[in-house]
Amino acid sequence: MPFDGSGNFNRVRNWVSDALANIKIVASRHDSEDDNFAAGLSQCITKDGQTQPTADIPMNGKKLINLAAPSTGTDAANKTYVDTADNLKAPIASPTFTGKVTLPTGAAAGAGLRLPVVTANPTTPVAGDVWPDLTTGAWKYRLTASTLTFAAAELAQTWTAQQTFSAGVNVNGGQVSITTTAGQAIGVSGGPAANTSAILINSFAGAGNASFLSFNRNGAFAANFGIDTDNTLKWGGWSLGANAYKLLTENLATGTFVGAFTWSGQQTFSLGPIVPTAALNTNTTQAASTAFVQAAKPILGTATQATTSGTSIDFTGIPSWAKKVTLAISALSTNGSSNPMLQIGPAAGPETTGYAGFTGASAGGVNAGHSNGALLSPATGASDALMGVATWALVDASTNTWAFSWAGGVSSGFGLVGGGTKSIAGPLTQVRLTTAGGTATFDGGKAVMTWE
Repeated sequence: MPFDGSGNFNRVRNWVSDALANIKIVASRHDSEDDNFAAGLSQCITKDGQTQPTADIPMNGKKLINLAAPSTGTDAANKTYVDTADNLKAPIASPTFTGKVTLPTGAAAGAGLRLPVVTANPTTPVAGDVWPDLTTGAWKYRLTASTLTFAAAELAQTWTAQQTFSAGVNVNGGQVSITTTAGQAIGVSGGPAANTSAILINSFAGAGNASFLSFNRNGAFAANFGIDTDNTLKWGGWSLGANAYKLLTENLATGTFVGAFTWSGQQTFSLGPIVPTAALNTNTTQAASTAFVQAAKPILGTATQATTSGTSIDFTGIPSWAKKVTLAISALSTNGSSNPMLQIGPAAGPETTGYAGFTGASAGGVNAGHSNGALLSPATGASDALMGVATWALVDASTNTWAFSWAGGVSSGFGLVGGGTKSIAGPLTQVRLTTAGGTATFDGGKAVMTWE
């Protein structure tokens, strides 16, 4: 190699040494020396740019002088060019930008922009100034002759125009106070007038969606409240499970309410009869503190049947809360001499055994015991017509034991009286009018049943 790696040129021949060694001058030796010169020159940088460096060039602390201004991105820059470009940058202390400024994306878990902490509010802000107000925490922006204020999110807000939020709004701590700028009564047909409703709750579109608010006592109890899909006020769901309970309001002329109600003071009901779907608790405390004020004594349930056909007539649909069942009979007759009787039973049907008691007639000292039913007469002819009132009254709800009483008469001219008891397998829900043996057919009269 012509150079030794440290920039020193190495010759191939030494002509003085050749002379001392009696080596003749020959062309081959001159050619090798000249070829070495040529190889060394080929590793040098030419001033006209014919050759280019093949590695980085260390300047050893020296300068490139008289360097032209760069024209492309890979050109070296001289000091004059660099100084001029540096003067084009905005001062660090108070930069001024003439175009849009794009801020860098913040690092993970870091802010994209960090502003200096002000120590005092500006006394004479100029157009374009932005600063946080040290007193209120609000951001301010100075226009040409006025200052806009952007309220701090954590402070109380006052909006003078309607606000629309397209996502949920969470309020942690404090309260939300809404005051309308206009007013009206609730009972106005149509929707609320402008600015009269503090909160308007619109349901998601669709007939199967309710409009409601949700209330949550964290860790204790939660429920929804609003207008359900049947357009009645209800509360339910959440802690109340898959249930929606109606609110008892004046507009509900009819309806079914399930469950027990406890009132601590006297209540006055003036809307008509009250028909409960469960037994009323008539203990001393309730009786002393509860009054039902009505225009007339209510008939809590009634059913009427003609007794002109069939071997038995059933009265069903008696509510399980009933404590007394009364059957009024008029001109009841059959086509035979089988004695009419009553049977009672739970939902499974009338029971045909286990009746205790007697029924007697005022004529002839005739009487008969109860076995398969409560007899209305101990001896009946085909031409006889019965009339009277039979009553079943609950004696013991724990055993579903009922007491029977009967007072009536026969068209042939004698009176009837009877009494007895019967325990059934569940709450009484039906009464059957039939005859002993169940073979005679009813051919006249009417029966009316009431319960309370």
